[in-house]
Amino acid sequence: MKSTLLQTCHNQLTPYLDHDWAIGLSGGCDSVVLYHLIKSAFPQKPLTVIHINHQVQKQANEWETFCENLVTCTDDRFYARRIECTKESEEHFREKRFEAFELQLLELKENC
Repeated sequence: MKSTLLQTCHNQLTPYLDHDWAIGLSGGCDSVVLYHLIKSAFPQKPLTVIHINHQVQKQANEWETFCENLVTCTDDRFYARRIECTKESEEHFREKRFEAFELQLLELKENC
């Protein structure tokens, strides 16, 4: 299965090799597996890794540190953004996360 999964990832993303890639990394199982899968399929491809810290859970800063440590041992660029959430709903968190992700990408584009 591992080779099939890697091959599928490789086949799906190869057409975009000439683009810059950014990935959101929450520190949860899904995003960590996705990050490792992409790094396994494209070990030489530099990634921009963005962590959005909602500052809602007690462990929020630990998740941020975990993500930073995971990326630090690679050549990838890591960025963390802390956001203020005024409502406790998954929809609100998602909206704020997308806004923060977009802002980070705009800042990176301006600095190039």
